[in-house]
Parts: sequence; structure tokens; C-alpha cells
Amino acid sequence: MIEYNYSVRTVLRKHTTNSTISFVIRWNKKRQELWLSTGIQWDPAKWDSNKGKARNNTTTIDTSGHTIYARDVNSLILLYFESIEKAFKDFKNKDRIPSADELRESIYKLMGNVGKMGAQALDDYIDTHKQFEAVYKQFMSERAIEKNWSKSTKDKNSQMWKCLCEYNPRITLGKMNRVTLNGLKKWYFDHGYHNTTVAKRFRDLKSFLSWLDRNGYPVNKEALQFESNVPKSEKVITYLTYEELRHFASFPLKQQYLRNARDLFCFMCYTSLRYSDTAALKKSNISDGFIHVFTQKTKTKLDIPIIKFAQEEILDNRMSTPGEYVFKVPSNQKLNDFIKLAAKEAKLDRKVHEMYYVGNEPHETFKPIHEIISCHMARRTFVVCSLALGIPVEVVKACTGHSTYEAMKPYIAIASSTTKAHMERWNVNSINMQIQSKIERLSPSQMEQLDKYLSDLLGDTPAST
Repeated sequence: MIEYNYSVRTVLRKHTTNSTISFVIRWNKKRQELWLSTGIQWDPAKWDSNKGKARNNTTTIDTSGHTIYARDVNSLILLYFESIEKAFKDFKNKDRIPSADELRESIYKLMGNVGKMGAQALDDYIDTHKQFEAVYKQFMSERAIEKNWSKSTKDKNSQMWKCLCEYNPRITLGKMNRVTLNGLKKWYFDHGYHNTTVAKRFRDLKSFLSWLDRNGYPVNKEALQFESNVPKSEKVITYLTYEELRHFASFPLKQQYLRNARDLFCFMCYTSLRYSDTAALKKSNISDGFIHVFTQKTKTKLDIPIIKFAQEEILDNRMSTPGEYVFKVPSNQKLNDFIKLAAKEAKLDRKVHEMYYVGNEPHETFKPIHEIISCHMARRTFVVCSLALGIPVEVVKACTGHSTYEAMKPYIAIASSTTKAHMERWNVNSINMQIQSKIERLSPSQMEQLDKYLSDLLGDTPAST
């Protein structure tokens, strides 16, 4: 396949008052060049030459009296860039270097009716799917920066758009109304989506529509006011019990990669760290018996006491290894797959009951916990086990970084020394359980000897047998 580079930039070709927005394309070591005019006029005073686009929230009136908006111009510029990239990709796949005329023809063909030049082309473009898609990409770009979106949040919004386009491949902003959204809801149900997922997708969609409305796009009020109104079952919190966690942590797994995955999961259970924070954990984040981190999701500063299990079973083996990071972590999906395999080998078979709705139809499942275990379950396990051990809610919140209670109780800050003292209950409870396990294995005669020994030690009267 022929390999060659190309460059594209947006310029204004100056005239008397306004200038015409054009593209300068060079390729084949700059030996070939194409000037591609959009036919759209724009005021040079409202043009950002560094970014090659119209300045945000500006308008221009062309020589025919047509009002042109910056948002529409910039969306069209994005479509040109996408079409130019696709045209070059097609020629490279054909193992050909295009001529200027061939490239122009290919670009206009990819743009369809929008290939017509001038203000009329922009009018044709405003209510098309391509323009809607370009605006969506602008939304994704701006909101990701504004709200510090995590990768998972970006993925969820991308999934929302993907489903919308699968429902209607030519969806446009003008078609976003109550009839369309009801049809989209039915499409979700027909494709087996759970109601909880449907509700989340519509919440993401409404966030997008609200952003459009705030930025001056003509959004149908029916779409802004639309509610999915789907019945939802009570959320089931899945977790490992303390006994299951300790069984899993000590189970002799055969494969090293499964042992590594199990250790990562248990470390998250012992520390409440998310996958992203565990993957990014550096040895320099650990000192004086604490993990000091700024969480990637919420940017919260946490000082988490390191309990004995996390230190002796996991950290001691890794802090002396070469490298800046504590762990070598596979992708989230791979790690979840490995954890499931490890949990199955360790026979974590407790059945978990889950009820869910698809439309108005209730469904229920009973799955062994090894089929649904994941990194996200680790934080839940930390919370449930900590509360079951009698650790105060405030201490648990201080470790997880949660800012509110379910009952909307005010946040109570706790000093690190107090947090560490409470977290010692993990270690104390471990000793108690070890003693209880040994006592349960004693014979009757051994129990009598133990009773006598404890009575002598504590100065009590021996219990009658």
C-alpha cells in the first residue's frame, strides 16, 4: 500500500468585506495541492486564525443578506475534515495517489448534498444527520473537559449515541420529539435492554439535549420534557462476605495470572480503591502505614490506612520489585475476566438473586457469585465488611471518599489517626476468627482443659461440665 502524508488547514480567502472559507490541502510531499472553497462567506474579524474556525457565539450576514451562525459553520468545517480524511483513506486502500480533480470529486461525493457551495449548502446541512453528529462530537469534547469526564463516562455517552443511530441511522435534531423518543424506548425493549440501562441512556440523552438548548440550538420542548417512566426493581448490592473474602484471599490457585488477579481484587477490597486508582498506584503513594492518593474519578484526596492483610499478603511482595508502580494491571475487562475464573476455581458459588424489568415484564435470575464478581464489587465488599465489623460509617466514608450518606447526613471529617485506630478492627477480628476456628476443632476433653486454663488465667470459677 502506498504511504504518503497530507496536510489540511482552513483559511479565509479575502474579498472586499467578507471572505470565503476555504481549505488548503497538500499531499504527496507537498507536490500536489488543492484549494477547496466552501462558498461560505465570513467576517475576518470573527475568525480564529489559530484554530481555523469561526469564533464561538458569533454570526455573519453574507452579501445576499443570509445570517450565518458560527456553530453551523464550525460543524460544517468538521464534516469537511472528516470527508477529506475518508477520501485519502479510500485512495490509500486503492494504492493510489489522487489528482486534485479526483480528490475534489471524492470529497464532494462523500459530503452528498452538502457538497453544493454557498449559504444554500449550509441551509441543507443544518438539518442533516451529519450536522447532528458533528454537534454531538462537539458536546463530547467540550463536556469531557468541563466536567472532567472519566473514560467510563465517555463510553456511556458514546453508547447512548450509538443506540440512537442504530434506532434511526438518519436521526436529526429536528426529529427529536415525543414520537421519536417513544419509538427509541420501544427499540430498547425490543433489543432486550434492562430498564435500569434504558433509564440511564435517556438520562444521558437528556443531558445532551439540555446542552444543545443552552447553546442556542432549536430543541423541541417535548424532547426536553420527555420522561422514560420505566419501572425499575430495587438495586441488588453484590459483595463478598468477610468469610468469602478471606477464603478467596487464601485459596491456593494454580495459575499465576489468576493469583495476580485475585490479589488485585483483594487489595481493592482491603483499601476501597477503584480499578483506576489501583492501576495508577505508585510506590511513592505509600508511606507510614497509609495510602495517600487523589482519586482519578472524583479528584478527592484520600489517606487510607493499610490493614495487615493488604500489607503482609500483597504489598510486602511488591514494594521491593523494580518499577515506579505497585502493580502491573491488565485492562479492566481482562482483569474482570480473570477474577471470575479465579473465583470459580475458589468455588465462590453462593447464589445471588436479581430481579429486573424489560419494559413491563419482570425477570429474575439466580447466579453464582463467581459469574458476577468484578472490580466494582471490591469497593462494595470493603463497605459491607467494614460496617459488619462495626466500623463507623464516618470512618468508611473517610476511606472511600463518599461525600454524602444515603439519608443525607452531613459529612463528618475524621483525623487519620482515628481512622487508623478504627481500621485495626479488621486485624483484631481476624485473630478472633482464628481462635474461634481452633476452638471449634477441640475435643470435649480439650475443651475441659481450655476451660480450666482460662479460669486459672482469669481467676474465675471453672464452669460445671
